[in-house]
Amino acid sequence: MTVEVNGEADAPGWEVDPDDEWGVAVIAAVGRRLRLRREAVGMKAGDFAEAVGYGEDMVYKIEGAAPRPP
Repeated sequence: MTVEVNGEADAPGWEVDPDDEWGVAVIAAVGRRLRLRREAVGMKAGDFAEAVGYGEDMVYKIEGAAPRPP
């Protein structure tokens, strides 16, 4: 299912089977890299969230490798 958000297609992509060790590892790695890059440029999570149009709690969920943003 594809959902349109702000005129752009938003295809699902965060669904990862908890038994899929590789998938879980990729999501965790993306979250770690995002946090490291954000911190490297001196950005707080709230500032980054505002810049990308998400809530601060969503940034923390992604950085903390939550299985799927809502």
